[in-house]
Amino acid sequence: MPGLVAGRLIGGSIGIDAKALGQVAQPAAEDLATRPNWEARDFVDLNYASRKAEAKRAAKQRAAERATAMAAMQARIVADLGLVQHLIAIKSQLAADEIETLMGAVAGTIEAEQVKFLDAIKALPVEGAVAFCREVIKAIREQPSA
Repeated sequence: MPGLVAGRLIGGSIGIDAKALGQVAQPAAEDLATRPNWEARDFVDLNYASRKAEAKRAAKQRAAERATAMAAMQARIVADLGLVQHLIAIKSQLAADEIETLMGAVAGTIEAEQVKFLDAIKALPVEGAVAFCREVIKAIREQPSA
């Protein structure tokens, strides 16, 4: 006990905030979703366990929504043989990193935007569509990271 009292006296005299020392940095929701399912802290800090469970549920729901949207887009593409052939011709002229950038951006948009993008690609000849895709890729890469 004397050490605790002395520590408070010393801590107070050099400007250390005891409350700040006792606080643990709160991880972001994205970080919580990637944490292991069970941690020792879950049994001690029920608020942390609750936030982590909610973050994991939200991440799982977002993943399911993305998978559903991608499946719907793939079904729409496969249903149109002309679009499939057009996309294959475009893909053959793009580099692998360009395709990855473009697919990542398209996957992250809402369904209406995906439809508009596919309609724009389909309306252009292959050379024009490739140029359009490269312009989109350039714009994506030049955006500041958020």
